[in-house]
Amino acid sequence: MTRPSIRQVSAVLAVATFLSAACGGDEATPASSDAASQAPATSTGAPEPVEPATEAPTTTAPPTTTTLPESPPPSEREIVSAGDWHSCGVRVDGTVTCWGSNEFLFFDEADNSGWDYAGNLDVPPGQFLSVSAGALHTCGLRPGLTVSCWGVDHSGESDPPPGQFRAVSAGRSHSCGLRTDRTIACWGWGDKGQTDPPPGEFRAVSAGGGHSCGLRTDGTIACWGLGDKGQTDAPEGQFLAVAAGSIYSCGVRVEHTVVCWGFDNGGVLDTPDDPLLSVATGNSHVCGVRADQTLTCWGLSDYHDLASDSWVEVGKLDVPAGQFLSVAAGEYHSCGLRVDGTVACWGLNIEGQADAPAGLFGP
Repeated sequence: MTRPSIRQVSAVLAVATFLSAACGGDEATPASSDAASQAPATSTGAPEPVEPATEAPTTTAPPTTTTLPESPPPSEREIVSAGDWHSCGVRVDGTVTCWGSNEFLFFDEADNSGWDYAGNLDVPPGQFLSVSAGALHTCGLRPGLTVSCWGVDHSGESDPPPGQFRAVSAGRSHSCGLRTDRTIACWGWGDKGQTDPPPGEFRAVSAGGGHSCGLRTDGTIACWGLGDKGQTDAPEGQFLAVAAGSIYSCGVRVEHTVVCWGFDNGGVLDTPDDPLLSVATGNSHVCGVRADQTLTCWGLSDYHDLASDSWVEVGKLDVPAGQFLSVAAGEYHSCGLRVDGTVACWGLNIEGQADAPAGLFGP
């Protein structure tokens, strides 16, 4: 039920006073409006609702997490690589297998020659994301993004610096790696400046004979080191890939055309008109993957046989049929990763460097 308000009570009292006076009753003192205004508030019978005290929200700090550098995507990993007298590949289980010669041919000051231990086939245990075979040494990128190298270490080419990397490239007597912060570090023989990379951020790096090249994040190419034949005079424009050869270099432009510069060793500068997805530089020949994933190679197909002091045809340009994901060019041979994960090699094979093992390779 609704109780009367103060204003209603005051009105009733005023009417009662008026009627009493009219009827001649005892004179009553009119109710004072001030008294009415000072009357206590009428209770509704139920306590006024009280807002509960608002507690400050409890904020929980988010758990501290460590952001790890991302591994390079499979498309940026070198799965099969060809060196001078050996080749290597990353199997699907992450282990690396190398084949060919475990020695190297040397010449001393008295013009004596022979074979000495190199250790190219002595792969360290563990797993790898990618592998790069140099002339007489090899480097690989591990899942923890550190670099391991093995083989000849006459100039420190197999002694990588600490830290994390996205890619590694083994050259003739030096190596280079792309760090996770996109800067480049090089080590090994550096008498011509091939181990002194320029500052800045890069997307890729390639170690060649006495020089190195890198693909900057803006798509331009920078080369450093020995440049007496123009091998470090990279052309202007934007590129998708770069490869440093013996005394020349090549790059794939954004429209997938290929350009090479430096010394025209065996016709390596005579690039094909076919659009290519990637390019690989050897000593005196170049190979690339076409848009339809078939292979093409150009340059010199002969090999200088020291024993007979004659040039011998070894089939460096005789690419196998089929589709490939990548190709690698070595001294006098090449290897390619087929779309089914198997490896095929061709060219000079006097040390078994073109005898690819069975099994599946890939990321």
